[in-house]
Amino acid sequence: MMKTRKIRQDGKMVSEVGLGCWSFGGSYGPTTEAEAHETLAAARDMGLDFLDTANVYGMGVSETIIGTFLNGNAGDFTIATKAGIWRDPETGKRSFNNKAP
Repeated sequence: MMKTRKIRQDGKMVSEVGLGCWSFGGSYGPTTEAEAHETLAAARDMGLDFLDTANVYGMGVSETIIGTFLNGNAGDFTIATKAGIWRDPETGKRSFNNKAP
């Protein structure tokens, strides 16, 4: 049984262990959507329901892969995503922009 922890004042509980999804964007080498979906399914089957991603993980690839998985599979995940991280597509330079669009 996966231990859980409260993350919000309203009592929302998530698995004590979360899955970092940086690798879905190819940062640690090539991966496929099918491999990422297998990882998400295995995490769900082990009782993990907390995912960490960001808009710069593969420039949106990680979030897209999570979305396509959730679209075709049962199971609830709580997703923590970091917003405001910006990467210049030409130079690769990262910065932070917390301004509203």
